[in-house]
Amino acid sequence: MTQTTQAVGDGTLDNTIEINYATSNGPTLSASELYGYSITNIGDMNSDGVEDMVAGSLYDNTGSTHAGAVSVHFMNSNGSVKSTVEINSTTPNGPLSTSFEYSITSMGDLDNDGIVDIAMATPYVYSTGNQVGQLTICFLNIDGSVKKTVSIDYTTLNGPIVAYGDYYGVSIANIGDMDGNGISDIAVGASYDGDGTNAYGAIHVHFLTNKAQTVTGTITTIGTTTATGNAEIIDIGTQNPERLIEWGIVSETYTDDCTAGAGALGTYSCDLTELTPYTTYYIRAKATNEKGNVYGEEQSFTTNALTNQVIPNPDIIEMNNLETNGYITVNNGTIDNTTNVSTNNAQITFQSNTTCNISK
Repeated sequence: MTQTTQAVGDGTLDNTIEINYATSNGPTLSASELYGYSITNIGDMNSDGVEDMVAGSLYDNTGSTHAGAVSVHFMNSNGSVKSTVEINSTTPNGPLSTSFEYSITSMGDLDNDGIVDIAMATPYVYSTGNQVGQLTICFLNIDGSVKKTVSIDYTTLNGPIVAYGDYYGVSIANIGDMDGNGISDIAVGASYDGDGTNAYGAIHVHFLTNKAQTVTGTITTIGTTTATGNAEIIDIGTQNPERLIEWGIVSETYTDDCTAGAGALGTYSCDLTELTPYTTYYIRAKATNEKGNVYGEEQSFTTNALTNQVIPNPDIIEMNNLETNGYITVNNGTIDNTTNVSTNNAQITFQSNTTCNISK
């Protein structure tokens, strides 16, 4: 029988490593930046077997005075820094608020791309002269760059009810998946939140959604009666929505649809069939899950026109069960057996031993 031994800590120190302005591959700092004001473990972000971390510099001046920054530190197992990526107010796709890193927490992999994401908060965001605070979620790439940023404040739908001086954002914590939708939720402290007179303090518990955020669509391989619809979905969460393509001949009225797939993020396609030749169709991508529906912008396309086809001197070999997307012109000839000719939307039947004059 195999036994495993689990390490037990007693609180004693084995060693201490300091990371500061002089650390090789560490943060680039100026005087009085207050580096280390906030810090969080982000797990093994680059899959090298070593835990990585993020640290805030409250008064970093990149972009503007005291705009703030965070340093994503990729670590070595001995506590030294392998590399550092700074996120500040000038970072592409990054946060725009100032002092956004007042408090930081890891949110796990919110968008199901295999990369840990982070949430940051500050009580120092101003709106119309009022200090109301803001929560910022940064969706990260594997190299520490920012894929996308979402901000939450008092103007956000279903967001916090906070006022001037409540200090919303003074603290922050990942509280796990409280509502069982597969997405970690978050709590934000507002230490001066009260009744207008007394600052009792409050915690705002935010339940995050896995509703799809972006739906785009394109049309390719347009034919006479068919086309291919494509949908690309970027969604928040592990429960991916069903992807659909909807279409119709009237703008914003969709009478048909096809499933464009479900599962991991990416581009999905489905075939649009039984279309009418030389007709304009309106099409949009759609994503749906238990949180509701999200739609892409409507686009339009026109199917190809019919082409004519001439059958000279028809006989049973040439005519029987002929299918075409165009009009049929039959020259003089005799049909020896019952013959069916199918155009796009109608069927022409030639009876046995019938002499056909020119027709269209």
